[in-house]
Amino acid sequence: RKPVPLFLGRLKREGNIDFVHITVQDVLNGALTDGGFNLLCIPGDGFASSFVSRLGSAGEQKIIHFVKSGGGFIGIGSGAYLGSNWGYRLIDVDIMDLQHWKRGKTDKCLIRWTAQGQKVARATNSEVNVRYNHGPLF
Repeated sequence: RKPVPLFLGRLKREGNIDFVHITVQDVLNGALTDGGFNLLCIPGDGFASSFVSRLGSAGEQKIIHFVKSGGGFIGIGSGAYLGSNWGYRLIDVDIMDLQHWKRGKTDKCLIRWTAQGQKVARATNSEVNVRYNHGPLF
């Protein structure tokens, strides 16, 4: 399933980020390392769990290798769980209160890029407003 166009449009417009849709099979075939990508973005809204279940351990290892080799990772909503110690351990961060994941939503969640994040994402703006909908707390 492809991410919602509104999500991609907002990140393109507000963050000046170009996206290429890749499939599970693309990841398994090595697209992250062979395709010239510098950032992997996994959105939520049911997309992440479906994507991960189809990746299996081989796909997990490909993503971990991509990030350890300098690739960036953005997890949005449920996709953010993947980068944590609960998921692929891409960053050393624990999820707070996993049991109460249904914690609400807002259309104005401000994201501030770190200098490195802004560079990796090639974002021209240092901040972007995104919709928050039951994502993890770190």
